[in-house]
Amino acid sequence: MFSVQFYPSGDDGPVREHLRRLKQDPQRKAAAAKLGLDLRMLQEEGLTSKQIDIERVVGVPGSVWELRRSFEGVQYRIYFCATRGNAWLVHSLEKKTPKIPKRDLDLIRRRAKEVLSR
Repeated sequence: MFSVQFYPSGDDGPVREHLRRLKQDPQRKAAAAKLGLDLRMLQEEGLTSKQIDIERVVGVPGSVWELRRSFEGVQYRIYFCATRGNAWLVHSLEKKTPKIPKRDLDLIRRRAKEVLSR
């Protein structure tokens, strides 16, 4: 359903780097594997998948979504834009509270605007 692309170039970027760091950390390697499966489900089933937890991000213009994965007390989030058959992964973070930090929200808005204007 979707071709997963990493902001800004498609093949590499901050989200891919975050996933690499998770894989290299023995304590977070399992979380990286689960996020990888979630991204595969997004790619195969799209926004209607019942196997992953995704929700539209309120307060951000355009089609910006949040993929959610809780694992061992940490909330992992990957933010992406859905446009023309692509899911552009624009930002990722780990958090312990439900609110998106303002600095991260500003970054998501800026990257989403760039992706959606292409």
